[in-house]
Parts: sequence; structure tokens; C-alpha cells
Amino acid sequence: MKHFILLITLLSLVLPCWAQSEDDVFATRQIATKKRAVVLSALFPGLGQLSTDQKIKGTLMLVGEISSLAVTLIANENYNTRRDNFHRLKDEYAVMATGNSRYDLAQQKWDELHKTNAELDDLHLTRRIFGAIAVGVYIYSLTDILLYDSPKVSAVTRWNLRAVPGMGDVPSKLVMMRSF
Repeated sequence: MKHFILLITLLSLVLPCWAQSEDDVFATRQIATKKRAVVLSALFPGLGQLSTDQKIKGTLMLVGEISSLAVTLIANENYNTRRDNFHRLKDEYAVMATGNSRYDLAQQKWDELHKTNAELDDLHLTRRIFGAIAVGVYIYSLTDILLYDSPKVSAVTRWNLRAVPGMGDVPSKLVMMRSF
């Protein structure tokens, strides 16, 4: 009896979808051609993979590119700010080094200069590494989509999002259908 109820429930969900016409389709998604996928990958890494239904690979490339660009930009801003601070400290030390200041204050400025210089080196390395990662993800994305064997025309998948009206106590719902 449980199997019969489950079968009736599944049929009540599936049959209305088959009976509806193409006019009530909200959104249609079709897998992109190779040319379109290459253009999308050239615009931003991962978009071409997502358009060819390589969801995991496309998402990883998209997230990798966004995060590496974000780290690069943040490190670049920090580098510029600390570089300006370094030049200010260097000018202050130059004034102190002329002999118009106490030795301990000059030594303190020298230590700050040395520490700031080390931080500058670290930030410069960080922005270069993550910039290289961003370029690498971009190149890999383009190479991957160029070497990707696109699906044959007969194997193109098409997704439709339809509204199924409610009947009685059953509320309306959105149904995603896939055709081959």
C-alpha cells in the first residue's frame, strides 16, 4: 500500500509537467556551445565551465579567482599604505640621524624602519604570489575550456523551470525539468 501511495504521489507531481505547453516556461537553460564557453571563460574564469555544466570545476575556478584577486588587492593596498609609512619613518630617522636627537629615539626609529621594511617585503611577496595564482587560474580556465570536448548536439541538455498551479489544498510550486 505504501508503494502504491508513493507511486500515485510521484505521478501527480510528474504528469502535470508533461501536460503543460511551452508557454508557461519561466526560464530555460541550455548548455552553451564551445565558442560561447570560451568567450565566457575569457571574461572571467569558471564561467565557461559553469555554462558547459561542469559545476564543481567552474565553481572552484570562480571562487579561486575571486579570492586570489581579493587577496592581491588587499595586499596591494596594505603595501602602498605601509610604503608611505616607511618613507615617513625614513625621513624622521634622517632628521634624527643628523645629531639633533637622542640616541635612544634614533635607535627606536631605526628598529621601526627595519620592522616596516620586513612587513613591506612580506606584503610584496604576498601580492605577487596571489597575483600569479590569479593569472594561473585564468590561463587554466581558458586552456581547460579550449581542450574541453563539448557534448554532441543530440546530447545537449536543456533545463526548463515551470510553474505548476495548485489544486485544492496543494499549493502551487516551481518544477525544474530536464530534457535530453
